[in-house]
Amino acid sequence: MAYTLLTAGDDLGERVFTPRDVAILNYLTLTRPGLLAAFRDALQMMIDVASTCYRGDPAMMERKVRAVKRAYGAVGIWL
Repeated sequence: MAYTLLTAGDDLGERVFTPRDVAILNYLTLTRPGLLAAFRDALQMMIDVASTCYRGDPAMMERKVRAVKRAYGAVGIWL
């Protein structure tokens, strides 16, 4: 998943996340799941984390959340 997020592009094909962004998002997401969490749960947690991290800039938040959904969708994980 980290590679898919790192290489995620926006509508113009530009990278959305820096390596630091991916590290932070993954760390914060992986500290949340319970014992019975599924990949779908991880997607929702990642969306929640991205929404929180980028809430100060709604346009950026939307871009980052959309990229998270695309990255997870690319490996067959949807909400």
